[in-house]
Amino acid sequence: MSDYSFIKEFQKIKLTSICKKLGINQSNILSGQTTDENYKKVKNEIIKELQNLFISDNLNSEKIITLYLYNELLEQIEKENKSLREMI
Repeated sequence: MSDYSFIKEFQKIKLTSICKKLGINQSNILSGQTTDENYKKVKNEIIKELQNLFISDNLNSEKIITLYLYNELLEQIEKENKSLREMI
């Protein structure tokens, strides 16, 4: 896949279509008025669509694994931050 094609395909990943696909109100996502479960669903769908794009770009599996591990690290940090905010 050329760089141009990658960019064009990346532009097709839209929050609107993801929310519609999952049956989640987009304005609730953007305004912070939905559940943590809905945020997780949307986030995972974004990651899934990016992963599919990377795979179609023949991104090697090492980079995909790195992205997965990075995502896991971010989720752990989010949990720790949430716990700290609740303690404060």
